[in-house]
Amino acid sequence: MINQSAARNMRSEIMSSMESNIDFYLRSFESEMNRIETLKREYLFDDDFQKISSMSHLMPVHDRTTAFLRIEKKLELLKNSNLYVKEASVNVPLIGKVIYSNRYDEHAMPPETVRALSHNKESPFIYWDERLFISGAYPESNYGDRLPVFLIAVELSKEQIKDSLSRITGVAGGGAILLGHENAWMLNGESQPELLKAISAESPSFVFDNHGRGQGRVKVGGTSYLLTYEKSSELDMSLLLYYPESQLLQPLTQYTVWMWLLSLFSITVIIGFSYWIFRNIHRPLRHLVRALRRVETGDLGVQVRHPNKDEFNYVYQQFNAMVDRLGILIHEVYEGQIRNQRAELKQLQSQINPHFLYNSFYALYRLAKAEDLDKVVKITQHLSKYYHFLTRTGMDEVPLEVEMMHAKSYVEIQMVRFGDLVKVSWSEIPSMCRDILVPRMTLQPLIENAFQYGLEELRSDARLKIDFARHADRLSITIEDNGDRLSDQKLQELNGLMMAKQVTETTGVINVHSRLRLKFGSTAGLRVSRSGMGGMKVELIIPLQREG
Repeated sequence: MINQSAARNMRSEIMSSMESNIDFYLRSFESEMNRIETLKREYLFDDDFQKISSMSHLMPVHDRTTAFLRIEKKLELLKNSNLYVKEASVNVPLIGKVIYSNRYDEHAMPPETVRALSHNKESPFIYWDERLFISGAYPESNYGDRLPVFLIAVELSKEQIKDSLSRITGVAGGGAILLGHENAWMLNGESQPELLKAISAESPSFVFDNHGRGQGRVKVGGTSYLLTYEKSSELDMSLLLYYPESQLLQPLTQYTVWMWLLSLFSITVIIGFSYWIFRNIHRPLRHLVRALRRVETGDLGVQVRHPNKDEFNYVYQQFNAMVDRLGILIHEVYEGQIRNQRAELKQLQSQINPHFLYNSFYALYRLAKAEDLDKVVKITQHLSKYYHFLTRTGMDEVPLEVEMMHAKSYVEIQMVRFGDLVKVSWSEIPSMCRDILVPRMTLQPLIENAFQYGLEELRSDARLKIDFARHADRLSITIEDNGDRLSDQKLQELNGLMMAKQVTETTGVINVHSRLRLKFGSTAGLRVSRSGMGGMKVELIIPLQREG
């Protein structure tokens, strides 16, 4: 874009310079031709010219001779006053002679030459017999074949004009051309026939502005030429300058070549620098990012190496140290969580409700006193299973089916106490979910919570329902009762405790919720709502994708 803009600006400057050159040369040429025209007109009415042409035969010899000498000097003055004048002469038919600046010819001009030089009204120039003239006839109005009394003919030097035209441009391959009226004649400083032919063919289509100037372009033999031309209304001719465009724009062409070389060099440097950045910065960073993503997925065995002793080598070493330290910290945190779970389980196991123990033994006492041995056997059997499960401290997790059997033992003991006042219904565990490992004491605390806060105060029609439902991505265990002691405020408080990030409650429902989330993740846990039967509904969620 810079080069193209510079080319346009340079072309514009060159055109302006060409216009200036044309204008200066044309004004100078007009001035020289006007001087010739002025002297010519003076001579048309000069006494010596008038007398020689009309009264020569009446003049004494001495006077006639003296008049001839004065005319020769005046013609010599006209010739020497202008560089472009080759010869000045006057044709006098009366005496049958042609007087020149330094001689005279005894033979008058041929009539056809006189007629050609005296009948031009469109232009001051007359091109005749391969020669260029400025002429004047006396009298100026001619009728028919009648010849003028005398004719002044100023022949212009074509060689001098061509020489001055060749000095206008100063650029190799350039030149200047004088074009006569309707291309009647053409003078140029350099001989280039093909170019002159092309310009002559193009000249009828020249467009002139208000100042009589114009510009164009012509192509000859694969070379493009810039044309600038100007018309002289005084001389009824045009001056044209032509320049080979390649010669004028050669510096710009060189700059274009250098620009392309610089661009190629810059692209090479950019590609090389980009590869260096890729190899020394981007690739190590990408390697580090891949390692970080592996760490993000839980792979703490990743180690990265860097061959160079630079900043990335230090970063890699620190990354490896960080991964090692992170593995140690995660192991410590994991062991801490396990210890916490075990401590919470043991705390929960130690929190045996003394009222449940007292009520169980009191029921056993009443059955023994009533000698109801079958129920005594039944309750003692369930009590043994119940406390055997509690005292097995070596196992932190048990299959879901075992956990359900422990919960059933608790329910059977409670049913001895409540008799027909409480109706309990169980659904079957889905076969694919029986072996899912769950934290110990998961179901029993929830059922115990239902008896203690929902069913214990009811005098009749107490109902407890435990359902197992398998979904696409989770196992749902629902425990709901029809107790009437659950208020909306209590339900809202329970939900708030389970949603809190820091849970300080370590018993009952909150304890089970926390242990489930520790084992199965944030999608596991409890959801508490009001049951359709009127009491509390606790939904226990276990994600299936992490089962076992």
